[in-house]
Amino acid sequence: MEKPGVNDPTRVKHYEIISRLGEGGMGVVYRARDTRLGRTVALKMLSGEFRLDAERSRRFEREAKIVSSVSHPGIATLFDFDVDGESAFLTMELVEGPTLREVLESGALPVEQVLDCGSQVASAIAAAHEHGVIHRDLKPENVMVGGTGFYKVLDFGVARIEDVVNEEEESGLSKTQTPTKWLTRGGVLMGTVAYMSPEQVSGNVADARSDIFALGSLLYELATGCSAFARGSDVATLHAIAYEPPNIPTDSEVRVPRGLALVFEKCLAKDPGKRYSSAAELADDLNLLRRQMHGGSGGVERLSVFPASKRRGLSKRWWLGIAAIVVVGLLGLWIPKFVDRGPEVEAAAQTSSVMPVAMEVAPIPRVIVAFFENQTGDDSAGWISSGLPQMLTTDLSRSSQLEVIATQRLHDLLANAGKDATTPLDRSTTAELARWARADIVISGSVFKLGDQYRIDAQAYDVETGTLSAAHKVSGTDLFLMVENLTTGLLSGLTQGETTRPERMPTRSQDAFLAFTEGKTQYENLQFEAAADSFRASIEHDGEFALPQVHLATTLLTMGDVDGGLVAIETALQDSESLPEDERLLAQGIDAYFREGDFVKGAALFADLIERFPRNPESHVWWGRAASELQGDSMEGIRQLRAALKIDRDYLPAVVGLAGEMSRLGAVEESQTMLQAAADRCPMAADAIMELME
Repeated sequence: MEKPGVNDPTRVKHYEIISRLGEGGMGVVYRARDTRLGRTVALKMLSGEFRLDAERSRRFEREAKIVSSVSHPGIATLFDFDVDGESAFLTMELVEGPTLREVLESGALPVEQVLDCGSQVASAIAAAHEHGVIHRDLKPENVMVGGTGFYKVLDFGVARIEDVVNEEEESGLSKTQTPTKWLTRGGVLMGTVAYMSPEQVSGNVADARSDIFALGSLLYELATGCSAFARGSDVATLHAIAYEPPNIPTDSEVRVPRGLALVFEKCLAKDPGKRYSSAAELADDLNLLRRQMHGGSGGVERLSVFPASKRRGLSKRWWLGIAAIVVVGLLGLWIPKFVDRGPEVEAAAQTSSVMPVAMEVAPIPRVIVAFFENQTGDDSAGWISSGLPQMLTTDLSRSSQLEVIATQRLHDLLANAGKDATTPLDRSTTAELARWARADIVISGSVFKLGDQYRIDAQAYDVETGTLSAAHKVSGTDLFLMVENLTTGLLSGLTQGETTRPERMPTRSQDAFLAFTEGKTQYENLQFEAAADSFRASIEHDGEFALPQVHLATTLLTMGDVDGGLVAIETALQDSESLPEDERLLAQGIDAYFREGDFVKGAALFADLIERFPRNPESHVWWGRAASELQGDSMEGIRQLRAALKIDRDYLPAVVGLAGEMSRLGAVEESQTMLQAAADRCPMAADAIMELME
């Protein structure tokens, strides 16, 4: 960010220029303040001689009209278009953050981030295509990463509205732009060459499938760290786009999941007719891969790129071009470039047949319960809007058909964005937070009160499409019973016929429940002393509430108070029938390992727990601790802790446990890096993590 230069304006109409953000082929972009509305915007205006060029001004105005015709969270919002003297300008949403080009300076991105970025950008481009708008200049420089990890597509300066722009409009573009025809009438090479499609290189008209090719090139670069087609010269690059397979990554450590490799093959097909038929179809495949990664299983056969009638695998030429980076399955065996893969895999590679993958399992939806707005007008009922997400999360998490993410993730994201969690959030912001939390469905709602009667309205929305997945409302005076009924109603809409009533919450004390949920949040943020105090307070409010006894035990054991932890476990198990089944199995497994010293019994209990409740990371944490600390099996400990992080990469007790195991094995630097990354993602626990690092 630069201060305005001597030739830069200080004010454009009612916009006060704050700083220069950058300069493109035709214009300069400034950070500006709208003095009328008091908001900060990005102001883009034609620069230098272009201000007096009628053709450039007309194109500039066309960009504004194009952007204003599309409304999508992945496309920067246009606020205004106007003229100040002889200078046309437009103002739009200011997106804080780096471009993908800047992100790529650090190398290839993790596969999960590539899928997240690709699904968001594909969704944005699909929205543009629905309005007849072809971007024609997709590249890393034109996608920005927002402060909380949301992606925004920028620069529709050379976009085309289908059936509106004629060939005369294709001339006179700047060198940084991509025209429909890469040669002007004067024969001068135009455009950002490396991201052109074969049809553009051949001088044919670009349509929506050209954007899909460019997006494929962009995602390939994100996944591998190298451009798909860039060569030593523009001419060589154009030839590669038209006739050659993508570059092989120079980094032999780069690996691409097989499902994503199939997506690349379809996006980068030379024949437009063999690519995805729409950006929406591409977004669907990327979202499916993302869900499969979260769900822990799933085969590529579910992808639209892999129809049942064409299960012949990758083409020979593509396979040879990408063999160094393809793996057996998205979550299966990873094959390094120079490792003996065995005769079966070698044969598969040589014949280009479809490699075996894990048995296909339908991906389990990831659900997050967001904030409920207190509409009661009663400040004393404010605890309901904060306690309700915890109660719903607890009840929904016992469904075998849902993976429920802790609401804490939304608090972490808000903290990262510098926002207060108590501030009401609109549906769009909540959906974006849920998307960044890697959720598929977000649940939110409101609480009302009339006399002694409460009413809770809840809605579950698909994060990607915004469509309503389920809705339910309940009313009454017993809040705990209302939440049980609300859970049952939501489950019937979110699952395939699951109508099992959630286990009754074993307390009717609001104070006991609030202290318990506060303790769980503190435990997950590594604030163990505070968590122990909260669990003790919960027990004081309701001495028959066994759940806080279990969690007091895990907290004290984590703090090194083994005697206190075992007393709490023993107390909890005296009333084991009142415990939810997952909590009972966890307590029994810990008791078997740490008090009885019966490793066989403990392992059997943890295995049963994981089989019945496969989405519970805490079970893996404690099995891993028992294996490592009591049996001396560090490798099993690491395996269990990694399994916990596969369920929830931000489950901090697992992060800290794995970092500790790695440190004890001598991987101190890797351990510190892991902890630092967790501190960056989870600011509410950053202080506790930094203390561990010191």
